Amino acid sequence: GGSQPQLYQFVKDNYPALYEKVRKAVKAGRWECQGGMWVEADNSLPSGESLIRQFMHGKNFFMDEFGVDVRNLWLPDVFGYNGNTPQLCRICGCSTFLTQKLSWNNINTFPYNTFRWQGIDGSEVVTHFPPENNYNSSQDAASLAAAQDRYQEAAVCSEFMSLFGIGDGGGGPREDFIEKSVIASDMEGLPRVKMGFAQPVLDRMEAMKDRLPVWRGELYFEKHRATLTTQARTKRNNRKLEQRLLQAEFINALLPAKKYPREALDRVCKTLLINQFHDIIPGSSIKLVYDNTQKEHAECLTTLEKLINRAGKALFKANENALTFFNSLSTDYTRPVELPKAWAKGTVRTADGKAVPTQVESDGRVFAKVTVPSDGFLTLLRNPKNGKAVSTKCDGRLVLENDSVRCEFAKNGQLKSAVDKLLDVETLAAPGNVLGMYADDPADYDAWDLDPWYRKQYLCEAKAAGEAVRECGPVRSVIRFRLTIGNSEIDQEAVLASDGAAVEFNTQVEWNEGRKMLRVAFPTNLNAAEATYDIQYGMIRRPTHTNTTWDSVQFEVCGQRYADLSDCQRGFAIMNDCKYGHMIRDGIVELNLLRSPKWPDYTADLGHHAFTYAIRPHQGTVVQAPIYTGAAQLNREPWRFDGFEANGAEAPVAVSGEGVSLEVVKRAEKSDDIIVRIVETRGMKTTGSLRIAKSCKAEKVFATNAIEWTEEGEFMADQSGAYNFSLNPFQILTLKLK
Repeated sequence: GGSQPQLYQFVKDNYPALYEKVRKAVKAGRWECQGGMWVEADNSLPSGESLIRQFMHGKNFFMDEFGVDVRNLWLPDVFGYNGNTPQLCRICGCSTFLTQKLSWNNINTFPYNTFRWQGIDGSEVVTHFPPENNYNSSQDAASLAAAQDRYQEAAVCSEFMSLFGIGDGGGGPREDFIEKSVIASDMEGLPRVKMGFAQPVLDRMEAMKDRLPVWRGELYFEKHRATLTTQARTKRNNRKLEQRLLQAEFINALLPAKKYPREALDRVCKTLLINQFHDIIPGSSIKLVYDNTQKEHAECLTTLEKLINRAGKALFKANENALTFFNSLSTDYTRPVELPKAWAKGTVRTADGKAVPTQVESDGRVFAKVTVPSDGFLTLLRNPKNGKAVSTKCDGRLVLENDSVRCEFAKNGQLKSAVDKLLDVETLAAPGNVLGMYADDPADYDAWDLDPWYRKQYLCEAKAAGEAVRECGPVRSVIRFRLTIGNSEIDQEAVLASDGAAVEFNTQVEWNEGRKMLRVAFPTNLNAAEATYDIQYGMIRRPTHTNTTWDSVQFEVCGQRYADLSDCQRGFAIMNDCKYGHMIRDGIVELNLLRSPKWPDYTADLGHHAFTYAIRPHQGTVVQAPIYTGAAQLNREPWRFDGFEANGAEAPVAVSGEGVSLEVVKRAEKSDDIIVRIVETRGMKTTGSLRIAKSCKAEKVFATNAIEWTEEGEFMADQSGAYNFSLNPFQILTLKLK
């Protein structure tokens, strides 16, 4: 058998005669198609939507090419498994899951081999960890006997799987492997070995699921934590590409169906997916891989830019003194937006005549204070002969302040004080924004591992390399720092919008280190036993203490766009636009920014890096504060169409409801229907409604699974024309508009 449809596609493209043999073997029942994903993808770094697309393209390939519905997720060699994977599996038509990697845990032994894995929403998949603890078994007697003895569920389930073969993931077996299997089919003291397909075994395990133990939440891997940070450029480009793909799909869904660029979007999506393979995006491949990945990411981003601009040209009306912002988020966009430099001259108004505050900064960049409506458009008009943007000059105090927060900085960029003015409390226990460097030379697996004793190998922190410069205006205030650390240089802008509550740190680094690590720390005065982290279409809480060995090993954990430490009254969030490694312990909120391993890529991460992180003190818990929406805005700026006005363009749908997020609007994979994906973001039961624009011309609304194969019940419009729905905590709902 074989997993990963991408590999089948390579064979089909390059070796058609061999591919035909595979097709015949599948039809004859001699070859098993395994694993519902396009590639064996990393399970921590790709977004929730990316993992759904892995299933969509993986399952469609096997069905279209072989008529096979693959019902298992097959990830033998992945470095940890997010807590929403069971739901993602279920809504994509997979009910069983196999992996082996947690046998590598370096402190705690995972207690089960065959069990029900329950995700953050309550969804379950029957999961099997083969007790040989090896995906390269040679079928030798000692290994089989040991597996038989350690099989935790032997009293419940009479069989386990052995993944035999040479190479990562179980390659082809040698002749002696086959011979050993034959001998072990009937030998005293050994399990009775039988050759066969994996899915029937998983089906038999699923049939006895009521007798299996339950594990709830993520499957945390006690090793390879540095893969959350290594090869930062690849991770950044992956995040940017994930976001831009959704923007491109959304705006192109406004066009007539025949103009939807289906083939181009399909190519981009599959290129995104292959580079999420579990030894590419984690940073554990050779230099040649990353040279290729960087090239592919750049080509995809350029393709999407062209597709978005082409759609705008078709939808909008040309006007040299206009520009239009398109916001594909289902929350209003309120961060400052950048205008063309030429717009420093003249006054700016919205299409309905409201004046727009603008400012021009010392580097010539122009920023405006606007609100771009959710799932919508905002047109700005310029009168080039009347007035100009405000110049940003102010005194040299290193303070950023508005009605929400007051932040005082030192010359080296450190945050001496961060006062939440709404609560009148200082949020820091010690200076924050501490850019610190650590020695980073793990005992094993240079690119993969982060050892806990790195905390004892603190080397230095960033120093001022010039005078800090402050600018302020009606849109935003900025302090610019020039810093050095080790052999590296850092340019950083600390930014506070005039009406914002988050302080953003736009950071450029020339990284010239070897086996070093750069982290940023914010010691808060909060005391909470758990912190909250953004994961794929959900969130998860993890301990901030070291009570047990299960707690203590989580000294580096994955967060997608945000992490938050809150008590019952207030909290402190850190958001990012391309980072993943976090530590929250003893009130310290810390983000891993850069590493520089030497194996297997000697040049890993050397050179230029750009990234943004932001902090937001807030009232209430992470659910009560707008952390989710703030992080979403940080990651997806509105697209700017220069020289165009919106001309009445409207999104095909609009969604409303507390905690309801419209995440995807696109054409269906195999029809001209519109697909809408809606997510409950707060972990609460809620209701919402969907409204369809007249231009959409949809006549019926059905629920479908995430891979668009089903029509599970028609929604009926109420008297106002809205389609109402209810969502369970963290539920992902996919709708098909026909």
